[in-house]
Amino acid sequence: MKKNVILSISLLAFSVVAFAHTTVDEKILQSFKETFPKAEQVKWEEFSDNYIVNFVVMGIRERISYDKMGNFINATRYYTEENLPLNIYCKIKKKYPSQKVFGVTEVETETSVEYYVKLQDDANWTTVKSDSGGNLTQIEKYKRAPEN
Repeated sequence: MKKNVILSISLLAFSVVAFAHTTVDEKILQSFKETFPKAEQVKWEEFSDNYIVNFVVMGIRERISYDKMGNFINATRYYTEENLPLNIYCKIKKKYPSQKVFGVTEVETETSVEYYVKLQDDANWTTVKSDSGGNLTQIEKYKRAPEN
């Protein structure tokens, strides 16, 4: 039950977008459509210095930021362990054998990719950060509330 509540809150926070009319440059829209032809649930937001597009491709939620010229700034992807690179998955399972992967947040910039992996067991929530080489750093650990 609590897992569903946490997941629902996460998805709600992710999917909140402005309802104001957004005018995205046609060249940026065309480039996006060519790059992500299978994108679904596409929602654009416009800010003073950038655009953010939220969408789903093959069940994976994605969020990409572009500057006003259409240049890539960063991307965030939300998915489960099945899409985690194998080298990172194996290192996490070796270092945290009793914990299960709850979810993954992948953050990509022009120069790096980082993975934030949320783990759970009966007693704790743990967040582990990994670079693309599989170098792991535990960044937080919380006690889980007892389930009713």
